[in-house]
Amino acid sequence: MVKLNRPNRATSWRLSALLTVMAFGGACVQLLGLEPGELRGSATSSGAGGAGQGGTGGVGGGGTGGCSGNLTICGNECTDMKVDAAHCGSCGKTCLKNQICAVGMCVFKCVDGPFAAKVDYATGLAPTGVAAGDFNSDQKLDLAIANYSSRTVSIMLGKGNGTFAAKVDFPTGDSSKPYGIAVGDFNSDQKLDLAVRDKNTARLYVLLGKGNGTFADKVNYTAGGAPGDVAVGDFNGDLKPDLAVTNVNTNTVSILRGKGDGTFADKVNFSTGKSPHDVSVGDFNGDQKLDLTVANYDSNTVSILVGDGTGTFMAKVDYPAGNTPVSVAVGDFNGDLKLDLTVANHVDSNTVSVLVGNGDGTFKKKVDYPTGRSPRSVVVGHFNGDLKPDLAVTNQSSHTVSVLAGKGDGTFAAKVDYPTGNYPRSVAKGDFNGDDNPDLAVTNEDGSTVSILLSPCN
Repeated sequence: MVKLNRPNRATSWRLSALLTVMAFGGACVQLLGLEPGELRGSATSSGAGGAGQGGTGGVGGGGTGGCSGNLTICGNECTDMKVDAAHCGSCGKTCLKNQICAVGMCVFKCVDGPFAAKVDYATGLAPTGVAAGDFNSDQKLDLAIANYSSRTVSIMLGKGNGTFAAKVDFPTGDSSKPYGIAVGDFNSDQKLDLAVRDKNTARLYVLLGKGNGTFADKVNYTAGGAPGDVAVGDFNGDLKPDLAVTNVNTNTVSILRGKGDGTFADKVNFSTGKSPHDVSVGDFNGDQKLDLTVANYDSNTVSILVGDGTGTFMAKVDYPAGNTPVSVAVGDFNGDLKLDLTVANHVDSNTVSVLVGNGDGTFKKKVDYPTGRSPRSVVVGHFNGDLKPDLAVTNQSSHTVSVLAGKGDGTFAAKVDYPTGNYPRSVAKGDFNGDDNPDLAVTNEDGSTVSILLSPCN
C-alpha cells in the first residue's frame, strides 16, 4: 500500500469542510470541497446578500449598501457581472469546465455511473507500490511504480487526457526489491522526489527529482528491519518533510527526520504491533500535530501513535481490526471534521474495517464491510461525485478493485467491483484526465502492468 502524503503542516489534514449536496435539474451536483491530505479548490458562493434594485442589500460579510439598476454588490463595490454558465454568482466567478452554475454557485455536475473499463500499461516486473505526482512540472499527473522483480522504479508521464507515455526505468540496485513508494519535495526545490522501501533489506532509497521526469541516482538510508511501507509528513514542525517507515520483523516504525536538503537524519524507532505493514498520517486528536496509524498484520490491530510535534511519538494504543490488516487509510467519513480510519484485512476476512474517530485520538469499535477476496490496498476519495468520501480496495484473489460508496454518516454502501489485471496490489488516486475528479491506478503484480480506471464523473 502506497499513498501520497503531502509534507504539509497538520492543518492540511484537517481541511475537510462540511459539504453540501443539492439536487438540481435531475442531475447530481456538488459543491467544491477539500479532502484530507489533498489540496483542492474550495467552494465559494458570493458573499452578497440580496441587493434590491435601488434599495439596500446586506453584504455577506456584514457590510451594507445598495446598488441601483442591474448592478450587484461584489465585496464593497457594485458591478454589472451577470450570473450565467461562464460567470457564476453575483461576483462573476468563472466555473471549471466540468461545473455548472446553480443557485449562484459553481458546482460539479456528475452523472453517477461506473468507472470506465481499465486500460493497462506495461511496467517493470512484479509492480508493487504506486504513487502519483507531477514529476516533469507540466501540471499533469504522472505515475511512479516500484517494481519488485525488476529492481527498478518506473516513471510513466501522464499526457493529461487519461493516457500515459511508455515507462522509463530508474535502477534501485542489483540486490534491491523495491516495494513501497511515496512522494515529497525533500530538498525544497519545488521538484518532486521519491522515497522507496526495499523489501529485501533494511534500506530505504531516496531519488531526488530533476523536475523533468528524471531522477538522480538513489541514496541509501537504513530503516529498522525488514521493510513494510513508507509515508511522508512533517512530524517535527520545521516545514521539512520527514519519513515514516514500518519495519515488519522488528515491530517498529522508523522516523527519519528530513534536513530540507534532500538528506535525512538517522532513524529513530517507535514500537508498533506485530508485523506492521502499512503506515498513514493524520492529526487524530486535533492538536495540529501529525500522528501515525499503523496496520499490524500479525496482531490483527491498528496502532495509533500520537505525535508531540517534535518528531517523537507517545506509546502506541491498539484497536482491533479484521484478520491480517495490511493497509490503512485516513478520511472524514461522517462529516464531523474528525479523522476516521479504514483498514483492509487481507487473509480470510475479505473485509475492510471502518473505525470512526472521536477527535481526541481515540476511535470507536470497528465496523466491517465485505470486499472481494484478499483485499490488499485501500484508498479514500470522492469517486461518485457526491463529495462523500468513498473507498477503493484492491482484491488480489478476485482480480478486481471494489468501490464502496460512502453515505456521509460513517457508513458505506455495498461494494461494486471493477476488473483489474492479475493479482492487483496497490491503488493510488489522481486526476489523470484533467476533469477534476479522482481516477484510479492499480498495479498488477502478476501481469506486470498498471491499470488505469477513469472516474465516472466527467
